[in-house]
Amino acid sequence: MPPDLQLTDLPTEILLCIFKLLDTKTLGSLSCCCKRFYELMLIDLIWINHSKSVIVCNQLSETVLRRSIKCLRAREKCRISINWKVGSYDEQCYSTRVKYMPWLVLERDRLWISRGEKLLGFHRHKGYWKKMLRWQNPSVVLDHVSDVWKFVVSDENIISGCLDGSICIWSEDKGILLSKKEKSHGSKADVRCIDSVRDIVVSGSNGKTLKVWKLEDGILGDIPEHNLFLPDSIWSLAIEPHSNTVCCGTNGLLSSSSLKLFDLESGDVRNFDFGILGVAISDIKWLSTETFLTCGFDCIVKLWDKRVESCVLSWIDPFYANGYCLATDKLYSVLCGTAQHGRIQLWDLRSSVSVQSYFCKSIASSPVYSVSFDPCFVFAGLDTSLNVLNFSGALNQRKDYKVTWQRLRGYRT
Repeated sequence: MPPDLQLTDLPTEILLCIFKLLDTKTLGSLSCCCKRFYELMLIDLIWINHSKSVIVCNQLSETVLRRSIKCLRAREKCRISINWKVGSYDEQCYSTRVKYMPWLVLERDRLWISRGEKLLGFHRHKGYWKKMLRWQNPSVVLDHVSDVWKFVVSDENIISGCLDGSICIWSEDKGILLSKKEKSHGSKADVRCIDSVRDIVVSGSNGKTLKVWKLEDGILGDIPEHNLFLPDSIWSLAIEPHSNTVCCGTNGLLSSSSLKLFDLESGDVRNFDFGILGVAISDIKWLSTETFLTCGFDCIVKLWDKRVESCVLSWIDPFYANGYCLATDKLYSVLCGTAQHGRIQLWDLRSSVSVQSYFCKSIASSPVYSVSFDPCFVFAGLDTSLNVLNFSGALNQRKDYKVTWQRLRGYRT
């Protein structure tokens, strides 16, 4: 071997084999060394293995692919994932004059959000990201008689639960009302949470009832298939489509078993006891047929396994704030919207330490009522605004609060 042989003189095949063994931070440094290394770093082969394990941006889940506006290359996945970790993002805020408790659903080409008695649909336009949503001109406006608590988009239908106790079925494509069931949970009960899978609709109310409805051609059955009475108001629910299991959470005021599993086939009910009263469950997200996530008024994001009927992992909020909503890619990443300062907390299910905090711009200390994301954007519903965080930029300002936590902990110790 010639004594003056340098690393840059090696054949491309040898360099690629070496680069595949390096971590992403080292690869980024090598790309700044010379033109040849920079050009080699543009090859996706080097980044593919790294891209499968990155947080948020891996795009391995069908859940994330269905709401991603574009499919990222392996190198872009690694780059944008670093932005998520260090809090490097730009923000666009769409404000309103009236305070609401919005709920949102994100799709690949459309964003749905509730504002009072209106349910609005915005097309996600490609191009300059700050003009992605035309806030003043929604593509679809669905008017309700009463405020919308929550809604779900399922099989080209939009199913909404309202404050007056009605359940409305809308056509997603045509934007027309297919059917409406008045006072579905009684004369004075509202529909606080709702979910749907295939031809099944499950609704929960503050009237302490969980009802399972049959949906045929956009019309709910006259009589519910199941009617479950609980000791507390129901605040959240989620259906696991493969096991036909409903997980519902209550406010926990009269019973310490504020988390329950209901089998749609057998009708069996299983209770998860928290041991204390007042642990309200704000949101539930299934990860698999056996595991699911919850957040609530105990300031903890919990991972439950129904096979052992207990919590198997937990993540305590660093600021001890209540959790209002969850969003997950069903692999590694969990976003939790909290009760104060428009803060969204990012967790990695493979770690016990929080990854990062994102503080959305807000006039006052607003909770994050709803949150969803794809690899490039976070959409957060606050009381007076919809906040969009863009992590795909290369020159965004860093807002790394994880470093601040470490300094504060070191100072306290």
